Amino acid sequence: MSLKKQASEKKFLRYLLSTFLLTLGVYLAYPLHGLAATFPLGFLLSFLAFFISKHLTVHLVTAGTIAFFYSLMTGFYSPVLFCIYAVCFALAGAWVLREGKKSHKEKRMRRSVRFVLCFTVGTVLTFIFAGTPSGFLKAQKQTSEYLKRTYPDQKFEDTTVYFNLKRACYAAELEYLYQGNDLTSTVFFTKEVEDGFLNDYVFWMQEKRKADLIDVFKKGSESVLVESKGLKEKTKDGVFHGSYGTVSNEMDSLFHFSATFRKEKPDREVFAKACREALVLLKENGFDFGSVTFYALDVGNVVYECTVTPETSPETVLSLVKYPQ
Repeated sequence: MSLKKQASEKKFLRYLLSTFLLTLGVYLAYPLHGLAATFPLGFLLSFLAFFISKHLTVHLVTAGTIAFFYSLMTGFYSPVLFCIYAVCFALAGAWVLREGKKSHKEKRMRRSVRFVLCFTVGTVLTFIFAGTPSGFLKAQKQTSEYLKRTYPDQKFEDTTVYFNLKRACYAAELEYLYQGNDLTSTVFFTKEVEDGFLNDYVFWMQEKRKADLIDVFKKGSESVLVESKGLKEKTKDGVFHGSYGTVSNEMDSLFHFSATFRKEKPDREVFAKACREALVLLKENGFDFGSVTFYALDVGNVVYECTVTPETSPETVLSLVKYPQ
């Protein structure tokens, strides 16, 4: 075997090993892989990868490509953002090994400074993108306590906590079963918890309740387009009993609906009369709800709105009619 061929094969093997280390680094840096992602392992493995195969352009392109397609296949919230992150920690890892052009003494000093600087950059990049280890553990505990307190009857097959840089907060991907299907929802722990599971849970039940509301309105003289609008308010203790796919009657009095009269009503009193009739129908049929907002159209545009609750008196409906906000 010629020396040229041996050198070529050796170069190829070094590139394969370098690619393997980069792939492992990208995998461990993936935020949804939990605590491991909060350590600068991607940066350290990139350092080793570049030490084995010193081709900066190939190094960066490989890291970015692996990160982009891996996050794309796994449904990451921003493949482009993860790709940029991978290129940055790959660059930081490679930077520490770049050769200086000054004297041996100056070169050694520069390398020491570079190592400290690059390690700092690689670590800070990790904390910015994936959060800190202590922050992750705190978020994990917060998630566990929140789910146990809010949904005591709901079983979650898996809970994945991670830092979402796009939203600048920790989030939790929740997996749960319904009729043999795997479903997912996301909870964002901002200043006020944005509970995607609650939205999905409520929507499923409210759609069933909406059908009952439509049946009540059909008993009147008006044709109405009904839409589910989520909860008017949460339960008093913030606890939701039951699980996804089960109907909980305690939720009926919390639902908010919108109802748009199909026939246009540009006149305020005519609209109020229609709202009054609809409210009476709800009361006569004992329909439990949180609130309903009625809308009047004129030339296809909303001109009036009126929100009623079970406590609203039919005689006061006209005073509740207002221009849309």
